Amino acid sequence: MRIANAVLMPLMALGCVLLNRLDLGDPISMWGALVGIVLATLPFYLAWRGLGPNSTFALIRNARLANIVAGLFYILFIGFISFLVASVNISLIPVLFIALCMLIMGIPYALNIRALGRRKIELKEMKTQRS
Repeated sequence: MRIANAVLMPLMALGCVLLNRLDLGDPISMWGALVGIVLATLPFYLAWRGLGPNSTFALIRNARLANIVAGLFYILFIGFISFLVASVNISLIPVLFIALCMLIMGIPYALNIRALGRRKIELKEMKTQRS
């Protein structure tokens, strides 16, 4: 999973840059886009660091928290889309496609949470073996 995070970080940053390429003329929009890029790549970066050989309990805790928040964001976004479908007469197929894409994008966050939990158990076992 560490390698997957190393691949997902630049891909997420590139995706954010491509989505925000039109906003680069306005300084306020540009700073907003940069903040968005940092927030989008932060869970993957922290998970990459948390799964590394020099990880600590605090780093793992922060990485899990970042991935939980990002995963909840995607779940809430899917719920918001479902609410739009229920309240407005929108064609169902594009909405289902967006919801499917958001679910697929949420999978790495769930895998990171699971891998970080395992890494935390490994660190506890290593700590008890040293004592």
